[in-house]
Amino acid sequence: MESIVKDIRYGYRTLLRNPGFTVVAVLSLALGIGANTAIFSFINTVLLKTLPVRAPDRLAIFGEGRGRGIYGGPPDGAMELFGWEQYRNFRKRNQVFEDVLAANSRPTRLYLTFSGENADTPEPAQANLVSGNYFDVLGVKPAAGHLFKAGMDDAPDANPYVVLNDGFWERRFHRSLSVVGRPLRIGGRSYTIVGVAPRGFFGTRVGESPDIWIPLSMQSQMPGSRGLPEDPLTQFLHLIGRLKPGVTLAQAQANVNVLYQQMLPGELGDQNTQENLEQVRHAKIAMTPGDRGLSGLRGTYEEPLTILMVVVAMVLLIACANVANLLLALSAKRTREFALRAAMGAARARVIRQLLTESMLLSGAGGLLGVLFASAGGRLLVYLISTGPRALPLEFVVDQRVLAFTVIISVLTGILFGLAPALRASRADLNSSLKEGKSNMASPSKVTFGRILVAGQVALSFGLLVTAGLLLHSFHNLISAETGFERENVLLFKLDSDASGYERDARLTSVYRQMEEAVSHLPGVNAESVSLMTFNEGRRQSSFTAPGVKVPPDQLVTSENFVSPGYFSVLHIPVIMGRGLTALDTESAPLVAVVSETFGTKFFGSPANALGRTFRFDGEKKPVQIVGIARDAKSQTVRDKDFRMSYRSVYQIPDYMNTLAVRVTGDPAQVAMSVRRAMGATARNIPIRWTTTLSDEVSDSLVRERAIAELSSFFAALALALSAIGLYGTISFAVARRTSEIGIRMALGAERVGVVGMVLRDAMLLTGWGMAIGLPLTLFTTRQIASVLYGMGSIDTPSVIVAILTLSGVAALAGYLPARRAANIDPIAALRHE
Repeated sequence: MESIVKDIRYGYRTLLRNPGFTVVAVLSLALGIGANTAIFSFINTVLLKTLPVRAPDRLAIFGEGRGRGIYGGPPDGAMELFGWEQYRNFRKRNQVFEDVLAANSRPTRLYLTFSGENADTPEPAQANLVSGNYFDVLGVKPAAGHLFKAGMDDAPDANPYVVLNDGFWERRFHRSLSVVGRPLRIGGRSYTIVGVAPRGFFGTRVGESPDIWIPLSMQSQMPGSRGLPEDPLTQFLHLIGRLKPGVTLAQAQANVNVLYQQMLPGELGDQNTQENLEQVRHAKIAMTPGDRGLSGLRGTYEEPLTILMVVVAMVLLIACANVANLLLALSAKRTREFALRAAMGAARARVIRQLLTESMLLSGAGGLLGVLFASAGGRLLVYLISTGPRALPLEFVVDQRVLAFTVIISVLTGILFGLAPALRASRADLNSSLKEGKSNMASPSKVTFGRILVAGQVALSFGLLVTAGLLLHSFHNLISAETGFERENVLLFKLDSDASGYERDARLTSVYRQMEEAVSHLPGVNAESVSLMTFNEGRRQSSFTAPGVKVPPDQLVTSENFVSPGYFSVLHIPVIMGRGLTALDTESAPLVAVVSETFGTKFFGSPANALGRTFRFDGEKKPVQIVGIARDAKSQTVRDKDFRMSYRSVYQIPDYMNTLAVRVTGDPAQVAMSVRRAMGATARNIPIRWTTTLSDEVSDSLVRERAIAELSSFFAALALALSAIGLYGTISFAVARRTSEIGIRMALGAERVGVVGMVLRDAMLLTGWGMAIGLPLTLFTTRQIASVLYGMGSIDTPSVIVAILTLSGVAALAGYLPARRAANIDPIAALRHE
């Protein structure tokens, strides 16, 4: 132990005596380790971390937990969502769970009023409606007061209670215990705050952290709600069960599916046809582990994070090669020291241990600094993937797993870059080393390993540059892709019309008319429309029947949007046949719809054949006539391939609209202020959540692609900088070793241009070898990311050419500086270099 302490002290002093080397080495490692820690921390938070609940390993999710929203009709295939009555049946009749909880698959946005504080300006809050046994099943204890009880599910509308999230408690009430028992109002109903969830508990969905929880039995009291669906086939809940001791996931799945098949025929009701009975036989539930909770982020970012983890691993390898080269240069300066140690009896293993100790000191310092870089990097990642007015509620903390990862990677890094230089330094020849002068510090063969390291750095950098180029090119293709609508100069006002207090009736549509009328007369407004959704706001799919259509019943499905007549003018979606929606399409008029070209072709053979035809949506009594054909337009993502869309008038089917879209000229900020004032005067009960532009909405739909392209480019630039440093160091070291040779050449008449060319050729040769090695690696790597590319193959000639030119330019610059210094050598001084 005493010997190890001495090695650490000596290594520390050695590093202090070489401050330039130490700073460059530590910063290189800190950037490499920090990048790896940041990405791993994100992976840990999104993909690996378990829920902060009791025994999370005994939780099981019904399905994979990916479905969101409300679905109706007979189940078919793998099921993700379930009805209220199904939840109650599973809970009562299963034999494998201690209990089963339910949670609404979509969060609810509410407006809270606290007595005596904010009666005029209700506060927005995210709420999650959950079963009464939610906290008991999870094993969560209150931070204050008490939580919900299972009996709250028994009596609808009789449990007006609220549990606060710890973050909301701190932000709104400064953690005051007096909040327990305090009343608040949601819509027209008074609720009581009964408790506060513990710190760190965000619920069961990663990436979402509701401000409050409310019992599901109060669903009918939520503003704009139609109540708990009585139809058992209306599926909107996520279910999670806690396994009994000794029960496996496979046993639970078998039991649940037996129950499911027993329940479904009786739930069909008047839909109990032979066709539906055959369909529900295919319905099944795949039970999945619930320890990591539900997560939409997991499916979205699993592949990009894998790519980024490979990218930052390559950056770390380049950093290791850089530091190994620096250590080779430093050990060359210490040749006499090692020779003297050996002459005094030091074993080879002793020298290796000393040098590895110094390597560990460097990697340890790099790891500590890397954790700081990782913390900033984590916040940057959250910023990059967040859309809307609030950042995603993701916390990046250095927990035991992240700390262990950093320690392991720091140790492995220290060994990786330190072992080879230590082995080479320990093989010093005593006679030649003790007699060695500056002019012949080492033979050319002794620098071969350093040149191999630099070629490896160039190869990895080449791969990263090409990959970054591919991802940037793909992102450019996505952001400039044709969407079917004109995205520029359109403001989007996100509405919470379901919190207005209006019912879905003529009074609500009257408010919409007044709102649009007021906005239409504002300066700078060209067109306006309310709509259920515009772009990237979800999807409403409905099944229908149509006479004479020869399409299988399970394919008679369309995306449905409710809009006001100005929608096509605002988005510049041309109606190419028939007419658009008009103000005459009211509740008293026959039901009409404008459909997309693909809708007409898919179901009626051609758009022209669809015009004038009728169809009937499931659950509706009146038929809908097709009065117009609109050009295909993407509704959810730029990658959309399904253009089956029907547009219906909100003035015929009153509903809560989510967006007011306004096409503007002039200053958008000024128009936005005018629109908000007009809304306040005509529709003050309809809150505006936030304002954005349609162009930004399209960009936000590509947040995953944008984040991976930007981060890959950043890491490629970092790798390029590290490679340039390595190349510069290697060429400079080689020039220093060849001082006498260069002096002799110049004394014999060599021109300065020739000396510069000789050194530059060396640099370019190293770079060429590196790119030659890197090309096959690049081709293999780019094939692995083909699934995330858009509008291009895995081979992109422009990206390869740019990478070659960039690396060549950087190599020329890195080689020119030592070359110029070599050309300025005084031949007389060089010959006296001994």
